Amino acid sequence: MTLNFRFEKFKRFCKNNLNILIAMSPVGAAIRYRLRAFPALINCATINWFMPWPESAYRSAAKHLIESNSIFYSVQADSHPLTTNTVAY
Repeated sequence: MTLNFRFEKFKRFCKNNLNILIAMSPVGAAIRYRLRAFPALINCATINWFMPWPESAYRSAAKHLIESNSIFYSVQADSHPLTTNTVAY
């Protein structure tokens, strides 16, 4: 294997597996400027809007994760101190 072949293989691997995450606020003039300056942000991107979750959703997701994971199976989610009155943000 030559050095050029390995480098081309590496570039192909990077191109196929590279993912970029850009997080920015959807309000204000800054977003409008960025979208005009970089049209690929809309044309070549997937936009996901994430809204805040209610506290009960955090609790439900954490309880499901704890109950479905065999490592945490012995821990009772309702009696564990981290799931009683604590929500992590």
